[in-house]
Amino acid sequence: MSGLQRTCLNIGTLLPCTSRAKRSNGDSEYHYVSEAEFCHMISDEQFLFWHYDGDDVKGNAKYYGLTRDEVESGLGQYDHVLFSIGRSVAARFFKSRFPFSKTIDLYPESTEQLQRQVASRSGEAPQELQRRLSLFRKSENEHLSSFDTFILNVSGQVENAIEAVANLIGVSDVE
Repeated sequence: MSGLQRTCLNIGTLLPCTSRAKRSNGDSEYHYVSEAEFCHMISDEQFLFWHYDGDDVKGNAKYYGLTRDEVESGLGQYDHVLFSIGRSVAARFFKSRFPFSKTIDLYPESTEQLQRQVASRSGEAPQELQRRLSLFRKSENEHLSSFDTFILNVSGQVENAIEAVANLIGVSDVE
């Protein structure tokens, strides 16, 4: 997503909240909150969308969600907003609330590529890798009907994916 933001005008990224632990590589793709704070935000109806993604290998619940404030701020500030959260559940929900939106999935070229991608993230335990790959395989058919468009995310060819997304959202100033 950052590649698309660097090459196109007026595109913002929505940062979802999560209760999962921050990875050791210092990822900043989320607003990190405790499980208790996330549950409090749920009861306060702060989320436009949220889901529970099971427990991590340490038994901590992993919640993910997108707050109403984050979405409203992004839609008010940018011509296009991007976010990455969940797969088919988030896409279906977002499409139902914002029918004008385009849901795009950057789909891995193979399960092996996905495995390499997830394994390369610092802090991913082997059990978490297997859990995520299992979820990916189980949800593939359901997933296929949830998105408007799929873009094959070929390893080492991120520029092609950036150009394809830019073309889909009607941005013509990609360098």
